[in-house]
Amino acid sequence: TVTLGGGVKLQVVFGDITNETTDAVVNTTDFINFQTGDSNSRRDVLKTQPGSFPCKAILHVGGEKNAAIVEQLVCSIIQRCESSGYKSVAIPAICAGTTVNPPAVLIDGHQKNCIDRLQNVHLRRTYEAQKKHISDKNRQRGGEREMLLYHGTTKDKCDSIMKNGFNRSFAGQNAAAYGHGTYFAVNASYSAHPTYSKPADDGSQLMFVARVLTGLYTRGQSGMVVPPLVEGSLEDHDRYDSVVDRIDNPSMYVVFHDNQAYPDYLITFH
Repeated sequence: TVTLGGGVKLQVVFGDITNETTDAVVNTTDFINFQTGDSNSRRDVLKTQPGSFPCKAILHVGGEKNAAIVEQLVCSIIQRCESSGYKSVAIPAICAGTTVNPPAVLIDGHQKNCIDRLQNVHLRRTYEAQKKHISDKNRQRGGEREMLLYHGTTKDKCDSIMKNGFNRSFAGQNAAAYGHGTYFAVNASYSAHPTYSKPADDGSQLMFVARVLTGLYTRGQSGMVVPPLVEGSLEDHDRYDSVVDRIDNPSMYVVFHDNQAYPDYLITFH
């Protein structure tokens, strides 16, 4: 936290902006009227009602890569907050994490056509609740251990995952060697295999980059429907949070709770 002139405090926070409790929250967007307008409209700040968000208003600005325009946008945001009587505002790193600056993904032998950032407020909130639960449970054992992992999929399942999240009920359609859960790979090239990312008629394939709460893990076994009990634990019903293909340097993680994974990006490739 840094105190600026006029009593303004600047705080840099790593987290989920949908959970912020500031008076206003800024949303960066690629709405066509922002991106194709003249230099003035690209600096506009539009306000809407917050809906189910825990704030008083949502301020919408165009996603920008131009540093000079970003600086002007921040000034416009602060001025809009002052004129509206808002005392606090959460501003994301503009354009960070959007399709303009996607995560680095290497898929050997494939051409990446598109990387889309996904946003599902309901899924993210249930994921964050599960994250807090695992973090509290494992406070003395390493916390929630959040990882970015890969999950190959098909078009017919893609829309369902984006809307409703990952579903362990589909376990076994491709593999269930380590249990009947949802499988995530450490290496993108594994999930890109046609077995897991079945090509569409046009040859395109789909793969999710997911946030996964691996927590405490042990080696999985075929037939598992829940993780095994933690060995030596003094608490009843204390189970591992996930299972893996091997304890040393795992290449595969399996979770049995649907809220333990959040689809963050969707990659379309050939």
